[in-house]
Amino acid sequence: MEANEVKVLVTGGGGQLGKYVVEELKKDHDITILDLVKPKDNQHQFIEANLAHFEDVKRALEDTQAVIHLAAIPIDTGEVHKIWQTNVTGTFNLLEAAAQSNTKKIVAASSIDAYGFEFWSKPFTPDYFPLDEKHPCKPDDSYGMSKMIGEKLCYGYSRRYGTLIICLRLATILYPGSQEAEHWVSEVENPEFYMLPDRVQFKDSIWAYVDARDAAQAFRLSLEKLGDYDLGYGIYNIGARDIFSQVDSLELIKRYYPDVKMILNEEGFLLDKKKALFDITKAQKDLGYEPKFTWREHV
Repeated sequence: MEANEVKVLVTGGGGQLGKYVVEELKKDHDITILDLVKPKDNQHQFIEANLAHFEDVKRALEDTQAVIHLAAIPIDTGEVHKIWQTNVTGTFNLLEAAAQSNTKKIVAASSIDAYGFEFWSKPFTPDYFPLDEKHPCKPDDSYGMSKMIGEKLCYGYSRRYGTLIICLRLATILYPGSQEAEHWVSEVENPEFYMLPDRVQFKDSIWAYVDARDAAQAFRLSLEKLGDYDLGYGIYNIGARDIFSQVDSLELIKRYYPDVKMILNEEGFLLDKKKALFDITKAQKDLGYEPKFTWREHV
């Protein structure tokens, strides 16, 4: 291991996002992947473990300097106990094991759904646009709640043990070349898509998305930032610069969120008509995050 390399454990490193994050980190860091199944064509150290089993997690963190925590059930499957065990208990076990092993750097994947989007039982309307990190979190679904609780656990462990932790609230992730991405793009390209009353999928995530390559960049930048992070704990929105829509941002607000009257920096939406409603200004300022990819490249 070279002098500047950090020994990094990537939980969920064999998953969709994990593959991009590992690829982003492997040049400068010594990577170990923790997952339930060993990835095909794996070129890194691998630990087969379940985060719900504390002793397994504790052993995995031996001699680890930093953790990228991605492992989770990524949607509301309706299996509330399984989501809790994986997303909440798993995160708790990781934080406790890190504290006991003196692992002081963690970057954890949170979600835009921590605010209350996408899987709600009652429609969620933001207090204002664009949505920044100061907006209250009001999830009522098991996935969104699990992410909000995970953030609170990270905050508590950072305060108690001095662990340096950054939580990234990721927008809906677009994976280049995936069938899902191609399907979404084909829908958004269709003018009739916006005339259908049941077209709520993108409304319920405020047309926010992030290319997997940009998400991976955010994890790398966060890991680098932790070396001189003064606050000990931070939360950042991570998304694209633009909306996942052919319709202008202000028109989308008027059409789908007519009750939201507070629009901050409205002139910015007049200058950039497709400007994201998911505010990434804080990540740009603090982390140096600059998204490079847009869904329009997939057209």
